[in-house]
Amino acid sequence: MPRLTASHKKGYKNNGIKAYEKNKSSCADLTNRIVSNFVQDRQRYEAGLMQYPHLQKPAIHRVIIVQSVMTVLLSAVFFLNNTTAGLSALLGGLICLIPNTYFVARTFSRSGARAAKIIVMDFYKGEAGKFLLTACGFALVFALVKPLDYAVLLGVFVLVQAVNWFTPVLLKIRIS
Repeated sequence: MPRLTASHKKGYKNNGIKAYEKNKSSCADLTNRIVSNFVQDRQRYEAGLMQYPHLQKPAIHRVIIVQSVMTVLLSAVFFLNNTTAGLSALLGGLICLIPNTYFVARTFSRSGARAAKIIVMDFYKGEAGKFLLTACGFALVFALVKPLDYAVLLGVFVLVQAVNWFTPVLLKIRIS
């Protein structure tokens, strides 16, 4: 292996410093470009010119719309048969629909990684509120509404609640 003289060592050292300085400046340029692009993208996003589909809120309102339509249709079908059954169907659908609407409004009002703890707390509070609203709905209907078709009330409640089973399918459907 050849020995390096002092002049060779000095040349390597100078070349190393130049390479370091070059990399340092290119690293700073790269950082500036990344920050600049991020700021520009953020401004375009806020102006509505750019979309981040992976960051958009889920279209959970579709579940509420389907539950509303199902409540109205089932109520109409039962009203044709009997007004007591129609009223029971409407109340059964509303007992399910109102708490679910509360849950969706409470839970999906925030987004972002900074709000993660708040979002988790909103899920718990939303679910507790949904449970209480459902229990109060049944209690009020059983106490105040006479005559009532209990089978229709519970049947429509279960059918409207079953829409939640299809939430993943409803969220994948793209409506243009």
